[in-house]
Amino acid sequence: KSVPVTYSMIKKAKWVVYDVTIEGVSMVQNYRSQFNEVLLKNDIELLIKQVNEKALTLRAHNKSQQMS
Repeated sequence: KSVPVTYSMIKKAKWVVYDVTIEGVSMVQNYRSQFNEVLLKNDIELLIKQVNEKALTLRAHNKSQQMS
């Protein structure tokens, strides 16, 4: 099955991808919606804490994958 994927890029010192849209769903828009949900109910400190925890979890997972 073919899945349409669009990369939005910008040229700074080099070309960088700043958004990926898969089947019409933008990752930037998706994250923005999730962040807004958290911010409607909580403060920015909780959002920052959650993002940092997720980053640490992903780094640990990636490290374990590289070792195996």
